[in-house]
Amino acid sequence: MQSPGSRDVYQIYHSNIHSCAFADNVCNAYDNGVYIRDHTSNTLANFSANYSATYATTELSFPRSGSFIIFAHIALPGSTTSERFDFAVYRTITVGDAQVPTPVGLIVGVAVGGVVLLLGITFFVYRCRRNHSSKTTTTNTNYRTQTSGPDETQTWARDSATETALAQWRLNEDDVERLQILSKGAYGEVWLGTYRGTPVAIKKLLPGRSSPSDVQDFAKEILLMTTFSSPYIVACIGVSWYRRTELMLLVEFMDSGDLRTKLDETTPASFSIADKLLMASQIAEALVYLHSLETPVIHRDMKSRNVLLDSTKGTKLTDFGVSRAATSETMTIGIGTYRWMAPEILTENHYSEAADIYSFGVILSELDTHLLPYSDQTNQKGNPITDTSILGLVMHGQIQPTLRGVLPEWTLQLAKQCLSYHPEDRPTAFGVAYALRQRENASI
Repeated sequence: MQSPGSRDVYQIYHSNIHSCAFADNVCNAYDNGVYIRDHTSNTLANFSANYSATYATTELSFPRSGSFIIFAHIALPGSTTSERFDFAVYRTITVGDAQVPTPVGLIVGVAVGGVVLLLGITFFVYRCRRNHSSKTTTTNTNYRTQTSGPDETQTWARDSATETALAQWRLNEDDVERLQILSKGAYGEVWLGTYRGTPVAIKKLLPGRSSPSDVQDFAKEILLMTTFSSPYIVACIGVSWYRRTELMLLVEFMDSGDLRTKLDETTPASFSIADKLLMASQIAEALVYLHSLETPVIHRDMKSRNVLLDSTKGTKLTDFGVSRAATSETMTIGIGTYRWMAPEILTENHYSEAADIYSFGVILSELDTHLLPYSDQTNQKGNPITDTSILGLVMHGQIQPTLRGVLPEWTLQLAKQCLSYHPEDRPTAFGVAYALRQRENASI
């Protein structure tokens, strides 16, 4: 792995499982510019020289069956001794019942040649009580694998309900044209394209993410989007495919990009408060719609990147694929996504629509400061708080995003209510939308 700071290439190994003392924020690999051991219950030699080029393996034993979350925390040296680069890999695993307990191995490593430096990876293991019931569809569909047409691989299930629903939205692939890629994530990519000459956004799976289960999950996301009808949610135009592994979802194109990019490109002074409050109101209306469905839908991935803007259509919510990612066996995404998540999701306890309200509060903090949540906060030594430390602090209700008072005071109070640690203390989507509507045209 190449260090973002020095550009040197390093071999990465991992160490024993342990938990940091998040309350004291001691998950820091530096002490006066020198690598140190982690201050945890386990003794870890995180940093030492190594001249081999092999993979390192640690076996994890679990006391019982169930679902578990494993975090592999990676630290690379920065350009100076006072900074470092942190990221993590998040993996969800399910341990089944067995007559003879079987250790579950997790391998994290990168093989390189030459002299390499051993870096530490700290694991954070959290038991999760995953609610396996799908929150994302109002139609129960049982998927069965079947081979059909020009696709000779077993890709997605075809029960009559799924086939009928997708067929109603299928578009002729000859009428669909991809022009340029707009963004790429862990599972898919989004393209700017056209359908019969009209601009559209096209979402498709990455070539390496087209397994039968991936395609099944993408089909579920598509079916969910076809059930929505709200001016505050990006509209589904249709689906297209030749091979099922090349399934494409076409949605309306939003010409002004996403909210996070907008905030990065502007300053609090140049972005009018009236426009911000209107955007917040439209996001809240999207949540009112989702939470008021006969079977309420919890978005669960509310963040500024998933808020799209348009010069004439306003603000709309997008990306309803997180249920697929959250229930798949493995999810490898930037841990930064969890900066928007409610504590109860991070601790894997039962959660409700209130989780979306917490995320909405984080978005309000972004509208106020234009900062990435928690990016301005430091530990006791003045260093930026690492992502994994933020994760633990949020889980225990010991940190919240910064509010600076650029937005009106009543908006800041609303944000604080949304960010309440206990879900029952947060307002409902209807309450948030009502408060914003009442103030929309008032003097600021």
